[in-house]
Amino acid sequence: MRALALGTLAWFSLLVGPLGASGLPVTPNCDCDGRNLSGECNCNKPLDDESARQVLDYVVFLLVRKAGPEMRLDPLPSVRMAAAEELRLEGGDVALATCQGTEIRLGRWLRRPEALVVLAHEYGHAWQDSRNLRCRQLTERFSEGFASWVAHVVARQTGYLRIADRIRRQSGPVYQQGLQAFLDWEETIGVVRLLELAASWSDFSGEGPPLEAP
Repeated sequence: MRALALGTLAWFSLLVGPLGASGLPVTPNCDCDGRNLSGECNCNKPLDDESARQVLDYVVFLLVRKAGPEMRLDPLPSVRMAAAEELRLEGGDVALATCQGTEIRLGRWLRRPEALVVLAHEYGHAWQDSRNLRCRQLTERFSEGFASWVAHVVARQTGYLRIADRIRRQSGPVYQQGLQAFLDWEETIGVVRLLELAASWSDFSGEGPPLEAP
């Protein structure tokens, strides 16, 4: 099971606050839906299972626009809203979301901009687990780095630049260094080759003659 935990991800705790994720005042009467979120939306409208699925569809649309049809899983994972108790991990931390098999469970307290990037992160795990035959042997830095890269791409694509910046500034060798390695690959070898490596390597050393370390 993949889980994005409140207790272990300092970067996401920075996304919430009086001005919310986008830096704009909360917009409770926003007319957005899951198919047209942008950096101008910061509403508190609750998500239900149907609107969460719309947000996931939008995540996939953005990823395909950035990286091509290879980013679309068929079928897509199911997604449902979950209470905190359902997302409690061993040790007491509460996950923002979990991805287990073909189901993503999403914390029902998340605002739409937050749900967007959390869903993107979990979709990154689902995509890599589906594409990589050695998914059970992935190092944490490689797996979480790729999922963070997917969330970063979606934040950039929608104009949530503060979120993208804070994802990039998360600390630690797993999330920050893993993300930076994929960002370096995006710049130096391109998205197509990056996806090939994410779907075939189990860590940054690769298999056979490795590429120069990013």
